Amino acid sequence: MRKIYGYFCDNGKFHLTKELQTKFGVVPLPFKSDGFSIPWFLRWFHNPFGIGLVAAIWHDYALKKKLKKAQWQFLELLLDQDSASVDSDQDSEAISDTDSDPLAPQIPF
Repeated sequence: MRKIYGYFCDNGKFHLTKELQTKFGVVPLPFKSDGFSIPWFLRWFHNPFGIGLVAAIWHDYALKKKLKKAQWQFLELLLDQDSASVDSDQDSEAISDTDSDPLAPQIPF
């Protein structure tokens, strides 16, 4: 089971505490991601920090660095669930990239 280590910031972003290794490269520290960019009213359907989080973090990084083919790499990582690994860290919160719902949906009322 893959785990992504970090913590949630007060602005709703996930802050990595360990570099994220993918087949396209490494997301270095420090890096913050909003997971999947999903409108709040659709978060009941897919959690922004649920399945495919590795692909979402890589996509955020690739776009920030203006790397070519970011969308194709995102799609390939989504389709290849075994494409990333992260070293363990005892001091950070871990999110499994294979859990269907690691966090409850956050729908404002």
